[in-house]
Amino acid sequence: ISHRLGSGGTVSKATVSTVDATDPALQISYHYTRKDYPSWSDGKITLPLPQFFLPKAKDKNTDKAGTGMKPLDLGIPGKQDYTAKVTLPAGYTPVLPAAVNLVDDFAEYHSHYTFANGVLEGERELIVKAPKVAAGQMAAYKKFADAVSNDGMTYIPLHAKDTASTAAAVPE
Repeated sequence: ISHRLGSGGTVSKATVSTVDATDPALQISYHYTRKDYPSWSDGKITLPLPQFFLPKAKDKNTDKAGTGMKPLDLGIPGKQDYTAKVTLPAGYTPVLPAAVNLVDDFAEYHSHYTFANGVLEGERELIVKAPKVAAGQMAAYKKFADAVSNDGMTYIPLHAKDTASTAAAVPE
């Protein structure tokens, strides 16, 4: 997964839950280590999580007759949940992003971030509640999709207590 998303690190301890049953949901877990973590030298990082790719709402999403807007397909309702844990070198503290909680008729999105014992953790969850977004909800959907995208690309600033001794350190 990480390599397909363009990440250049090393994956280890990969586990995948059984695909024979749908309850509980499919779970994929792995450890990811990377030297030269992107934007580390700029004092910030992003979490190594995939983006939620929501369909783009088009301004001219008209029906075949050209008489009005048609609903936007979101796909099969369901839940996607991504969690990342990044162990920071000693002396580093992140500036945590604000939690995001979006609730609408068609979907929900929630994210939250914590830092304890040197570990930065972020969780992002998307719940698709309806297979389509009604034409009258396009403005709300665009706002929702933009907020989800922006949260997924959030850089997390890092502060070092002693920059001289920790400048060469890289997170794992």
